[in-house]
Amino acid sequence: MKRELPLVRDEIPRELFGLLEQVCNETLREGEHARLEEILLKSPKSRQLYLRYMDLHLDLKRSQRHGSSVTRDAVSEALRALEPMQQVRREVTGHSLSSRWKFLTIAVASVAAIVCVAVMLPENGDEKQPVVENNVPAVVVGGKEETPLVDSPALPRDVILSQEAGAQFYKDEMPAFGSALRMGHEYSLIDGQIEVLFPTGAKVILESPALFEVHSEERMTLAYGNCSVHAPAGAEGFEVLTPATQVIDRGTRFTVKVDEAGVSEVHVIEGLVETVERLNGKEDRNELDHGKAMRYMADDTKSHVVTFSQKSYRNNLPDRLIRYEGETDHAGGIETLLNLTVSRAGKTYRYDYEQLIGCDVVSFCERGSLATVNFVTPKNYEGNYRELAMHDNSFLTGILNPGGAKKPHTGEVILPGPGVSKDKLTPGMTLRFREPIVNSEGPDLVIFDEQTAIHPLEGDAFHLRPLHMKAGMKPVTITRYDIGMMSPEAKPMAEFDLRKTYNVVGHLEELFVSKRAPSHVSLNYRVVGTAVDLSLMGIPAGDEVSELFLQDVMDDEFRIDPVFIAGFPRVEKKLPASSEDAERAR
Repeated sequence: MKRELPLVRDEIPRELFGLLEQVCNETLREGEHARLEEILLKSPKSRQLYLRYMDLHLDLKRSQRHGSSVTRDAVSEALRALEPMQQVRREVTGHSLSSRWKFLTIAVASVAAIVCVAVMLPENGDEKQPVVENNVPAVVVGGKEETPLVDSPALPRDVILSQEAGAQFYKDEMPAFGSALRMGHEYSLIDGQIEVLFPTGAKVILESPALFEVHSEERMTLAYGNCSVHAPAGAEGFEVLTPATQVIDRGTRFTVKVDEAGVSEVHVIEGLVETVERLNGKEDRNELDHGKAMRYMADDTKSHVVTFSQKSYRNNLPDRLIRYEGETDHAGGIETLLNLTVSRAGKTYRYDYEQLIGCDVVSFCERGSLATVNFVTPKNYEGNYRELAMHDNSFLTGILNPGGAKKPHTGEVILPGPGVSKDKLTPGMTLRFREPIVNSEGPDLVIFDEQTAIHPLEGDAFHLRPLHMKAGMKPVTITRYDIGMMSPEAKPMAEFDLRKTYNVVGHLEELFVSKRAPSHVSLNYRVVGTAVDLSLMGIPAGDEVSELFLQDVMDDEFRIDPVFIAGFPRVEKKLPASSEDAERAR
């Protein structure tokens, strides 16, 4: 069912040049955006060309913004950078780069050089010229860490929401990745965390609850909550305003915490910040260097030293399933999984479907529950229902609504066998992976669930544990998905059919032979999903597991509807020594 890209290995397709020019012109549409990503993921040569193109484009933008810092050799440098791409394009398409783009390259560099000569600034002038660098986290594709290929080829002019983790805003719709935040608008973050990227290169992580406002490309207000700021070289001067103080970056990492009374704490993780507080109508300026922390009052009370806390700083958002992509039908409903992106120990990995470790359902019991829908199938399915228990990349196939318990089963799982009565079987379903999954750095598997608005918006809760538990192992209960119904990354499902059984199903063979009937689908469904870390089940670092047992939490009438489950490839990294360390890391 997987669609193969019409692309020969390491071949640069003709269409890439048009897509690159659209990126530079900021005219790339959503479908073209997806096609560019596909090309770059499949072709190392295309990625190399892309990075050279974006380097030149970023240099041009710097020249436009800071022309006085460009030397008089800018024209020849621009032409030298352009010539290798000219040659590649001639070989692939028979044509040179567009005359409009070539003219822009020469013109911008020329004007920059003229400005440099006209103002007669020394080469190392006193005026500060911020340098814009690409500050987006690296992505690991096929085991190799690379510059992001789609998310942000160059820093935007707008202040954007670059990442989110379970975030929700009060009264505001959750923006999609890469969306610009409104200037002068007060945002109330009521759940989760977000990462905000500023044009100067400053990165701010805000944790809920938080009340904040963006004023410009280098200034924001934090009226309440916690934020972690990284202002690298080029972003010096970035400001965070609070009711009690003004924090001005001097090249550093720091945190700001503001309580309901406006009392503000500043902790400098590294580098230096300048703080400004008003006392009796006068400004009091001071500097704080790394390892120092101060508390600033919202009245005329003098600030004072507090105990420094390195733990207050968050360098990355939590490990999680970030997004997924797949084939869609004519109406835009998703049908299959093509790839997914996940954060593992702070690094971003993108996996194609073929790189994931599939699993099959090898036992099923809903004893103790009501008879309900147990199969999801594509429209007008006429295949073998036993195949629905087998791994594939379809979101429209699967076995749904296993039984469970309010508290996870911690004893031996009773499975069908000689002499085992039906009423003794443990409610739930067994997942057998096609090769062992290893407890590596960060999450180790992913579970996707079909969900609708009348179900829990954060996802159907479930218990998960090793089928055979050894000393120190334990179940984990997942009550919140990384991509829930409120996430802009939750994609609508293509049309599908449901099949319900008339009787409570005791085991998998009974499910296959039970009489079933169509169940009408009248609601709009989405695919939600979450990544799970084996460390949370007490599985030691580096250990393998082949079978897991999944149960519904049975806390409401809704039961989990898993439509895709798979493991991630092994990552060779140092792991937390215990499940408690893993919990703290999350």
